[in-house]
Amino acid sequence: MGRTWSDLKAVLITHAHPDHTGSARAVKDHSQAPVTMSARDARVPHGLEPVTPPPLKDALGPLGGAFRFLPKAEGFSVATELVADGTAGLPEDWAVISTPGHTPGHVSYLLDRAGGLLFAGDAAMVNRSGEVYPGLMNPKSEQVKQSIVQLAKRDFRAAYFGHGGHLTNDAASAFRRFAYQQQ
Repeated sequence: MGRTWSDLKAVLITHAHPDHTGSARAVKDHSQAPVTMSARDARVPHGLEPVTPPPLKDALGPLGGAFRFLPKAEGFSVATELVADGTAGLPEDWAVISTPGHTPGHVSYLLDRAGGLLFAGDAAMVNRSGEVYPGLMNPKSEQVKQSIVQLAKRDFRAAYFGHGGHLTNDAASAFRRFAYQQQ
């Protein structure tokens, strides 16, 4: 991309699962950029709480035990622990949206550029038809659905998810269709 480590100004983490935090320490060490995540999920890299297992683990039955063999993320320090929706503690043009459900402190990030870019993490997924849904990585809970509904109240052109595809045109409409179906 033509960038150097020193160009990186912040590391924004959506939640404390190793597939989303695994390289955080190395990125922080190389770039000296501060790490930001929710105060609730920051308890995990600080060693104060174990990782919340993903619901998919339970859906796999006996095979779910294999999750214990996955590599653990190295601990790292979190410079900014977010406690509410808004922009406090974030780089310019960024906002955080609390989207608990996948983990207790899951957050999504909205960048106010290019028509709005949503980084949803594992709060939701998108299928091949462009429909937003909770996905296999989330429990079947009202909290997960309400987090997606909260995202539907925002304006953004594109949405990027922690797993699977992405939406690059009128993505907010796909979230709003999901929210409408919940009524």
